[in-house]
Amino acid sequence: MILKTITLLTVLSGSALALNDLCTDYGVFSHPTDCTRFYTCHGSKTHGFKQTVHKCPYGMIFSKTEFQCINYAGNEDAECEYRGLISPMASDPACEDQAVHCNNCTHLVFCQLVGEEFQNPQYEDCATSTSGAAPYCDSTMRTCTSLLPEGCQVPGFVCTSVGFFPDTKSCNIYHICYDTLTYESFRCTSPTDNLYNSQKFKCSNDSICEPPSCGGTIGLVSYPSDPRYYLLCMSAGRSEIYSCPGNTHFIDGAQGCQFVCEQEGLFAVHDDCFSYYRCEGNGGSFNQEIERCPEGMAFNPISGACDALENVRC
Repeated sequence: MILKTITLLTVLSGSALALNDLCTDYGVFSHPTDCTRFYTCHGSKTHGFKQTVHKCPYGMIFSKTEFQCINYAGNEDAECEYRGLISPMASDPACEDQAVHCNNCTHLVFCQLVGEEFQNPQYEDCATSTSGAAPYCDSTMRTCTSLLPEGCQVPGFVCTSVGFFPDTKSCNIYHICYDTLTYESFRCTSPTDNLYNSQKFKCSNDSICEPPSCGGTIGLVSYPSDPRYYLLCMSAGRSEIYSCPGNTHFIDGAQGCQFVCEQEGLFAVHDDCFSYYRCEGNGGSFNQEIERCPEGMAFNPISGACDALENVRC
């Protein structure tokens, strides 16, 4: 069974917010519905703007007055529903009628019994206290856990494009990105099909799970379990996962995505609809050539052949 766990962002007016709807002027601006994000606009009103959405590091929000990411701690009075965004289970920080409980999806609360009441709450960030091994808080067991609880999201995940993405830390979690602002996280919970198979886009029991690791590298790193994905490793341990376009794979030596023949046939070139790859078997490998369609024709990936322009979306 696949368990839906969270929808990150409530989209405006019940529909997805188009990226080009945000920029109306040049500069840096706070996101209209997510205080953990901001966007930059480059260009002009005459020639149009190019917009880029950015995500603040986990535990930070974007300040509308300082125009930069700031720590949420100490700025709780900011006009921001931060706790609701990162932790749907969150309640106001307080002691409940118990010594230990989850304050939200990622933090434990320890309280002392003073007289007949629990007081003096002390907070523990599960990700910090377990060095990332158990970053979530299990409200039933009242302890840190490596399993994503129902109703919680994966903190800090950033959609880099539309599509399916394996989680970079857990083998049984995956994400569906509807745009760069909206995603849903899912957890494989079946006792048999408990790992996400990124090549089949579903939970299965035949997945080879090997989460990627930056290992102190700053730059691009391959995704061990599936060559169609790669990691952008940044400073402070931050990383984002990307998918290669079309039929391309990430090649470490090339530090980019390239087409690789996996079977015989003709295949589309993702950024040139007038050309195609020809793959021919050669023993245990393939010969690969790029060829071009005749004048006035384009490659049709559905039929696998050159076709009239009116039959091809180019």
